[in-house]
Amino acid sequence: MKLTKQTLRSLIKEVVTEKKGKSVLLSEQIIDILEGKNSSVSTIGIMSGQNPRAQPTAPDVNARLDSELKQDLMDIGLKFIAIGGMFGSPEDSVLILNPTRDQMHDLNRKYQQWGYVWGQDLPKFMMMQINYDS
Repeated sequence: MKLTKQTLRSLIKEVVTEKKGKSVLLSEQIIDILEGKNSSVSTIGIMSGQNPRAQPTAPDVNARLDSELKQDLMDIGLKFIAIGGMFGSPEDSVLILNPTRDQMHDLNRKYQQWGYVWGQDLPKFMMMQINYDS
């Protein structure tokens, strides 16, 4: 399946409606951010604290990791939107608004993540893999 803007829009609406019970308005806000239509957002990061190193993890551990990541984001002062995600297995992820690349890198190392989505000059995105050997 080719991932077009319309396909992405449909998938996000479906996930928001089915998984989170949030309004379609939230999905439209997310789409606007990802398409670079929200002038208050210049960078985005998408990551999860769950399933470290892309390995399935016990639900209670994943719940704790998700809570800790959200607390870390609040402590740093970064705004975020909770979203669903899938990287090998389902996980709770966050869309982080206006992080620096260093913040994303540090958070991913802390939570031992395989990597994250980095968006700058939206709607341009890159998948960033963490190199644990350096």
